[in-house]
Amino acid sequence: MSYYIFEHTKKKSKCAVMGCHGVGAAIAHALCACKEIDALVLLDRDTALASGLAADLCCALPLDSGLDLWAADSADLADCSVIVLAQGYTNTFENAHADLIELNLPIVRQAALDISALAPDAIVIVVSEPCEIMTYSALQYAGFSPSRVIGVGTLAQTHYYRKLLGRYLGIDPQQLNAMILGQVGKHGTLCKDSMQVGGMTLAQFQSMIGRGADRTMPDSLFSDTVQAFEQAEGGIGCAAFAVAQAVSQLVDAILCDTHTVLPVCTASCAAPKSADCCISLPCRIDRKGAHALYDFPLSKAEHDSLARTAARLHAQICDLHALLYNYHAT
Repeated sequence: MSYYIFEHTKKKSKCAVMGCHGVGAAIAHALCACKEIDALVLLDRDTALASGLAADLCCALPLDSGLDLWAADSADLADCSVIVLAQGYTNTFENAHADLIELNLPIVRQAALDISALAPDAIVIVVSEPCEIMTYSALQYAGFSPSRVIGVGTLAQTHYYRKLLGRYLGIDPQQLNAMILGQVGKHGTLCKDSMQVGGMTLAQFQSMIGRGADRTMPDSLFSDTVQAFEQAEGGIGCAAFAVAQAVSQLVDAILCDTHTVLPVCTASCAAPKSADCCISLPCRIDRKGAHALYDFPLSKAEHDSLARTAARLHAQICDLHALLYNYHAT
């Protein structure tokens, strides 16, 4: 039953959040502010949790909100434009990386099968951890085109890195072009050579403001970024609000058809070209999903770093195939 109904003058988009713990709740709250969404569906295996979150969010909606928000079951995935997959366990100290894969694979499998059956035209945003492996798994089970299964990937880390860099340089972060690609966390690839500040290279801008080129600064800020996310994960299990902000940005780019370039996790045949995995790459985001920009300028060191990441993820995927086969057989 709908908790909050408003007569709409213009039909926009119906979205869903699957998973209402932690990061899922933060994402649902962030999406309540998205003007392009007029219906938001919350799903969780714990139906009382989903109902409670829906009721709480409805009570917090602004008086002029036209959002229709309710807790539902999988049948209400029908007609969704975007579905955020946030189900599963998070990366706490109790759940090691390998354990997360085995814990979350059956959860993501069932969610992807439900989405494929009930919302065959939806775009899926994967938040479940580990993001690269779960994005790949969701892609395999849903059977969608790669452009319609998108992992949030390094988008949240890139956002925070730009904030730190803007603060260091004393400039609006929106004037900065900087990306972290590859894999979430310390294995990410910071694209230093392509950084720009208001159309200038980073070195040119530092020289212009009289600071001189500090070659250690970009890597130092990257370490600070990784440490901030690790601190959040160690304290509360996940960087819930940072990820929610990233998902909200991604949903806006999809529904508004902005063609914005964002670093998100997508199926990759980049370096090495034989790698079968999902990895964060610069992607053009539009109403049809994410389209990887394989010709994005990278230095040899950055290209090699992405190749190592792709090879590492591909090796994990090879180990995963046995689990995938077992679940296909059940």
